[in-house]
Amino acid sequence: MKSWWTTLRKIAFCGCVWGMSGLLSLVVCGNMAWGAPRYTAEVIQMLPHDKTAFTQGLVVHKGKLFESTGRYGRSSVRQIDPITGNKEKEYRLSRDVFGEGLTLYRDRLFQLTWRAGVVFEYRLKDLEPVGEWPLPTQGWGATVFDDMVVVSDGSDTLSFYDPNTFQLMKSIHVHDGDVAVLELNELESFCGYILANVWHKNDIAVIEPQNGQVVAWIDLSFLEGLQPGRRSAEAVLNGIAYDQNHGLLYVTGKLWPQIYVIAVDGLDALTNNQCRTTGNKP
Repeated sequence: MKSWWTTLRKIAFCGCVWGMSGLLSLVVCGNMAWGAPRYTAEVIQMLPHDKTAFTQGLVVHKGKLFESTGRYGRSSVRQIDPITGNKEKEYRLSRDVFGEGLTLYRDRLFQLTWRAGVVFEYRLKDLEPVGEWPLPTQGWGATVFDDMVVVSDGSDTLSFYDPNTFQLMKSIHVHDGDVAVLELNELESFCGYILANVWHKNDIAVIEPQNGQVVAWIDLSFLEGLQPGRRSAEAVLNGIAYDQNHGLLYVTGKLWPQIYVIAVDGLDALTNNQCRTTGNKP
């Protein structure tokens, strides 16, 4: 589970709330309908995934997958062979730290923590820790956009940090029309947009990072039906990685036995095919 305040906020403030600025706004919760267009997806490849991995972050780089896993006593950062699903390298966090989102900036991996108030930095080639950075919020998801590390904290806020100092550069609030989108989780950059999982939702938000507007949703509800004997209510969609060089979009979930390579025609059209998700699919 995430923090108690997130669930309380979700239950208590469905509909309208007074924001920090004193302005009245709407929040997404329950089964409130999204307003932006919905894109469908199809699976073009299934890859094996460690079904004990509580996936919090996913990165692809030069044919390898890098994953951050969570839970106290089980958190790690690992390098994975995408074809076999085997761990090739792994660094395990101390038992009192809950690992969260993961992103790559040049040859540096940054791993968030949930409530420890720290970001861990690793050397890409061997996953050796090389530094720590303070984080003033909870850490949920991470990506790199415009040479800044973007962090979600379980609210509707995305915060942009300088990767060399972790100084906060700016923040945006994500919304679908007039409706704030809470519980943003794992993040990924995609051709000028930011993709975001939403905790306990089967949709991925496609976000315009200049103003926080959700321009589309990717409906992945059909993937839930592909998880036989799901053992935990927390075994939810979480994990996005995009390989622009090969046009491959990877998604997975916490405790899921597969990683899926998916094609989303709407995303291709949104970017005028500058970024594709269909790979070698005809």
